[in-house]
Amino acid sequence: MVSKTIGWGFESLLACQFLPPPIPLMTRVTKFFREVTDELRRASWPWDTKERGLKRYRELIDSTVVVFIATLLLAGWISLWDTILVYFMRALNWLV
Repeated sequence: MVSKTIGWGFESLLACQFLPPPIPLMTRVTKFFREVTDELRRASWPWDTKERGLKRYRELIDSTVVVFIATLLLAGWISLWDTILVYFMRALNWLV
């Protein structure tokens, strides 16, 4: 006969008996927003706080333009290969 309690007596060894008490929801929400606020203060923002007008956002505007152009180039590349593959499949289908 095999016993699962050999050497341990009859005490339960379940880990769930040792869980810490749950933290209230509002405490967790407050802690989350406090940590988000602290992290946003430490972040490096893409604009110069000393400049005025649109000059202030020069880095942000330049980065946005680069992303927009890269997106257009990628869309053109995908469209080109899609068109090539469509004509190839039509030609292949015509042969069969």
